[in-house]
Amino acid sequence: MSAEPIVYLNGEYLPASQASVSLADWGLHGVAVTEMTRTFGQRCFRLDDHLDRLNASADQLGIAVDLLRDDWHKITETVVNHHAALVGKTGELMVNHVITAGLNSMNAAPDHRGPTIYVRTIPLRFSRWAAKYQKGQHLVVPQMRQIPAECLNPKIKSRNRLHWYLADRQAQEIDADASALMLDFQGHLTETSVGNVFIVRENTILTPRSEVTLGGISRMVVRDIAQFLGAGYEEQNITLAEALVAKEVFTSSTGYCVLPVTKIDGQSIGEGRPGAVYQRILETWNLMAGLDIAAQAVEQSVVESHYK
Repeated sequence: MSAEPIVYLNGEYLPASQASVSLADWGLHGVAVTEMTRTFGQRCFRLDDHLDRLNASADQLGIAVDLLRDDWHKITETVVNHHAALVGKTGELMVNHVITAGLNSMNAAPDHRGPTIYVRTIPLRFSRWAAKYQKGQHLVVPQMRQIPAECLNPKIKSRNRLHWYLADRQAQEIDADASALMLDFQGHLTETSVGNVFIVRENTILTPRSEVTLGGISRMVVRDIAQFLGAGYEEQNITLAEALVAKEVFTSSTGYCVLPVTKIDGQSIGEGRPGAVYQRILETWNLMAGLDIAAQAVEQSVVESHYK
């Protein structure tokens, strides 16, 4: 048993330090699809939803994958269980599934063509957002705009993150603690670099249309919770001006689940603190996860600080 995390790579389980991908792999050119799944109690949350989206993204790129659902489950369980034993009982993991188009045909022999598939785990670093469950996060609208759907289907969860990387750099030049809030060319909200965005207006949760944003798994959870709570939930175009005067704004993402937004472009949102709708969503998510998400983040961030 390896004393370091293992990686599944094209049919083999390898110590993470020994796993490598060819320099000729299309993945290095951004021709790759990806998923990130988190654990609660070291068990994957909504794994099948993530695998559905992974396979749908691969289909959009014309990448044929011969792994069955049971294969994905076995691979994921093997990699997660191995790493879980290394991080201790209170640690959590992010599970990264990646499919690339394989080797560039100019560099690959006929019998070595096909996708590159790997599954790896990384420890969930709670310190990135632990304090934000209570104090909220800041968003800044950068000059960068969302890639139009006519150029790249937002339903594809691509490994290529160049425009988000540049957008976050622009945002952090204005507010070092901020993330980028992307608009489309019509001035409507789309998403952040790591998650979906929502506003609350007249006790209804509004989120950008699916045609302009990634169909986030955590976004699905917010929708399901809204239905459970009897709250309104609608997809529609949302302008920046509408977000700035909303009662609440919050975002969802796999790692942190849901976080309130307390400032956009330096302007306070609502009362400048986490709102009631956000609190109800987080409380319900806690029940689904079987633990207190915010409390776990705070506790684990303290543990992380001891290893710096």
